[in-house]
Amino acid sequence: MHRTPEQIDNATSLASRGCVATWRGHFSVTSVVLLSILNRAAAAHAEFSRVERLFYLACEFWAAVNARELEAHLDPDAADPLHNARLAFSAIGAERIVRGLRQADIPGGARTKRGRRQRIAATEDELLRIPEPVDLLIAQFARRYLCDELGLPERISAVRRPASTAR
Repeated sequence: MHRTPEQIDNATSLASRGCVATWRGHFSVTSVVLLSILNRAAAAHAEFSRVERLFYLACEFWAAVNARELEAHLDPDAADPLHNARLAFSAIGAERIVRGLRQADIPGGARTKRGRRQRIAATEDELLRIPEPVDLLIAQFARRYLCDELGLPERISAVRRPASTAR
């Protein structure tokens, strides 16, 4: 995706002012589940549960927001390009993000490209400012999914990053 100088300057400015933290990627448990789903997709496995689809969408959408690549992620022809993201973040329990997505005004369909780009960049900024532990919520969702799939009880009280990658 081609970034405009305006987008790069805005992202750099936000990070330097401490408005947004540098994203370090998904938690390990999230990556394990995501890799499992991707491996099944690569092996032409055609059936995925609703939980797996919502989890995948939450992971990809959140990565796109943090990489400032949401424009490439969204379908330009969708009437409501944020609909599925709202469903996914609602499923993982990120209610503040869901509220932010409801307030976002990203035009779908035939509206101007420039206005759409500006709204997407503004939405990325707004979502990154929301004080909600999205990565932790995604990781907890992944852990619950794994426990359900393996028939294990949920014993771990919190998902933690290894000390070497702690924020």
